[in-house]
Amino acid sequence: MKQSASSESARIVFASPARSGRIGTAIQREVRAPTACSEVAMSQHTHIPTRNQDVLNPTSLVQRYYRLVDERDISGLVSLFEPTAEYYRPGYEKLSGHADLENFYRAERVIESGRHTLSKIISEGREVAVHGTFDGVLRNGDKVAIRFADFFTTTSSGTFSLRETFFYTPLV
Repeated sequence: MKQSASSESARIVFASPARSGRIGTAIQREVRAPTACSEVAMSQHTHIPTRNQDVLNPTSLVQRYYRLVDERDISGLVSLFEPTAEYYRPGYEKLSGHADLENFYRAERVIESGRHTLSKIISEGREVAVHGTFDGVLRNGDKVAIRFADFFTTTSSGTFSLRETFFYTPLV
C-alpha cells in the first residue's frame, strides 16, 4: 500500500464477545488516508493484489475482499474464506462455512449494490481491523449511507477464518 503524506499513528484495542471472552490484542499500525474500494479508485491509492499476488498479506486480502464485494463477485469473495470460516453480523445468525456465506450474499443480504470506502486499515499479525463507510442501494430500492467496522482473522494460507461486522446506527 502506498503511504499517504498525511499519515498518523493510532493505537486501537478491541474486544470481541464472539471469541469466547478472549480480549483482542492491542494493535498498532500506521493509519492511512481514506481509500475507495472501486477498481479505479483503489488503483489510485494502493496496490490491489490478484488472487496469486500477496496472498499471505492480510491487509491486501482485506482490500481484495471489499473490491470483490463491490463488484458483486460472490464466488470470488467466498473463495477468500476458509471452508469452516465464521461470520458474525448484526441482525443475522452466525454464518459458518462457504454454503452459509454464499446464501447470505446471494439471498439474505439486504444490500443490492454499492461501494465501500475504507478510511482506516489497522493490522497486526493475522488480525485486521477496518473502519469505513458504505454507500449503496438496498434491495427494496432505498439508498443507504452507513459507517461500519470490520474485524478479520486470516490464516497462514491466506484466507479468512473469522469476520465480525459492526454498524454505526442508532439501535439503543
